Amino acid sequence: MDINEYVDQLNSVKIVSTLKRHLLLMLSASKRNDVLKAKQSTIRLEQSLELVRNLMCGNFFTESAKVIFDHFQLEREMVEQDVIGLFMANLDRLSICIGRHLIQIFEHLIHNFSYQTSRPMVEVLNRHEYLLQHTCRLLKHENDLISSMAEQILVQCCRYNVLSCKLIDMRDTNHSNLGTPAYIDLLHSMENSCNPCRMISKFRFLTALLQTHDEIAIYAVNRDLHQLTDAFNRLLMGKCHHLIRFKCLLLFSDLIQNRKLQKLLSSYTSNMDNFKLFYDWLLQLQPNANEFKQECIKTFEVFRLFLLNPNNLKNELFKTFCMENYLSLSSIIERAEKVRSYSDLALMFPEYNDVRERLMEMADKVDKTKTKARGGSRRLPSTISI
Repeated sequence: MDINEYVDQLNSVKIVSTLKRHLLLMLSASKRNDVLKAKQSTIRLEQSLELVRNLMCGNFFTESAKVIFDHFQLEREMVEQDVIGLFMANLDRLSICIGRHLIQIFEHLIHNFSYQTSRPMVEVLNRHEYLLQHTCRLLKHENDLISSMAEQILVQCCRYNVLSCKLIDMRDTNHSNLGTPAYIDLLHSMENSCNPCRMISKFRFLTALLQTHDEIAIYAVNRDLHQLTDAFNRLLMGKCHHLIRFKCLLLFSDLIQNRKLQKLLSSYTSNMDNFKLFYDWLLQLQPNANEFKQECIKTFEVFRLFLLNPNNLKNELFKTFCMENYLSLSSIIERAEKVRSYSDLALMFPEYNDVRERLMEMADKVDKTKTKARGGSRRLPSTISI
């Protein structure tokens, strides 16, 4: 098929039906283990899909199909004949070239194809939840390219509240524990992993799912607080690759410092076991090494929240621990301050002073005579709203 035939005929129904026929021929040939016909059908499908992508999205030389086809005729046929759903259901059987064209077409359909406030592609995915479930399951695929294609599709879906809520509520039917949400089961699957390349796509999806919409993050934290924190702790304490642990730390640090997630902040920083976890972690880190500088900074950003939590001033366990380990806690603050660059240090210097004063207050190292002479101790800023 030549592109001039598409432009001359202006028949979107024929274009989409031809594309669908090539896909079904390829799937049937691969099912019969007919290597020759499967290869021929794959080549035709790649050519057809590339032409459709050029018509929809355009390329370096031509404009998109909106100039040629009036009122999104080609996009409407793609959605009505459920061609994208057929591609998504067989994502693990597609070649790299087909997957690359499919992702660009999917991004165009889900973001650009709309009638006023209605987005037909979002509505189709909302009705057919099994497509999202199958794509989410492909994140655990052994082939890195397939998991990467699934991640790129799911990241685009996370931009819409309806689809993000579907992904949060999703349960893995193939898993033995049906009570665990699929995104938490995804975190559990990364434990004891030594290949960080396979985990990058999973963290991109989890970051888009939990950080794109605050209301989705609040809903997930309020419902799955203990399961979520337990999954993060197991990753942070596990024997996985240090890059995987660092990615987990970046995601968890952004979540716990989100002021809208007050339940996560107050609950996690009130636990003594979590405090000891980050305390031991900071003692083991070597901030002089370049690869551990960012890890030390992010770990201290979470660690300081335990000291700045006003509820811990009345907790005897925290006060006793601070009194017994005052010198090591002070050295941790000094080491974290030295890791910062001079430009960051100018901005963060008051914050380090606040952490030092709170540590002295918890360890009963404050000179009370001086505070009374000054008219009482000043109130330190808190990250938790009481």
